[in-house]
Amino acid sequence: RPLLQVLIAVHQAGEAGTTPDPELARQARHAYLSLVQGLVQRGLDDGSLAPADPQDLAVCLLGLIHAAAVTLLLDQAEASVRPHVAFAAGLFLRGARGASQ
Repeated sequence: RPLLQVLIAVHQAGEAGTTPDPELARQARHAYLSLVQGLVQRGLDDGSLAPADPQDLAVCLLGLIHAAAVTLLLDQAEASVRPHVAFAAGLFLRGARGASQ
């Protein structure tokens, strides 16, 4: 939910012709990237994800989730975000597990 709030705020600021406070945007980005990177690191540590740079994997996962959430928010404001984000996360996991799994 906090990630979606950041995405919505950035989108609304763009529509209004303003930009979000750069320091607040940096702090929010760092906070959610760190959280996701920690989750990815656990997957790397337990072997459920193929070896890769955890920050690269976190950025890729957030990109998929961002695209799913923003598309849904822009196109279908009444629909639930959850199944679309779950699909994006599943797509990420299939790729991040590597071809051997």
